[in-house]
Amino acid sequence: MPEPLDTIRSVLQSSVDAECYKKGLATGAQGAMFGVSLGLFMGTFEGSHGEMKGNTVAEQLRNGFRQMVLVSWNKGRALALNFGAAGTVFSTTECAIESYRAKHDLLNAVTAGCAAGAVFSIPANLRKGPAALGKGLALGCACGGAFSVAVDYGLRILDSWE
Repeated sequence: MPEPLDTIRSVLQSSVDAECYKKGLATGAQGAMFGVSLGLFMGTFEGSHGEMKGNTVAEQLRNGFRQMVLVSWNKGRALALNFGAAGTVFSTTECAIESYRAKHDLLNAVTAGCAAGAVFSIPANLRKGPAALGKGLALGCACGGAFSVAVDYGLRILDSWE
């Protein structure tokens, strides 16, 4: 028969794990929505610089609009995947480390930022070979950790103003 303390620990751990998954999925969905909106916004500028195809002004406008929508959609999908994955990895990693260490401090955010930055750098370096992928992961980890420190520091300054 298991001891009562072990049973309580397993119940608490499973609830913490469930909360981390929920937090990760929610943050991933928010990151994906941000990526889509950013892609749609940025795609409108990229798609508008094409050659004018068509004999009439109406055909040229229709073709230009079609090109803009296509570029916006593709960019939005790609950014949704990147921001969704990075957001999911960041929040899940931070929550898991925080529940394991039972502390809420800068190290949790730096470690989660490192993991998210590494994930964010994978699509750009995946086909360039193992050496470039390793450098990309290291640089993504460093930049993600540094960004997490900057955000955490900025939020602490904002909290001190209240």
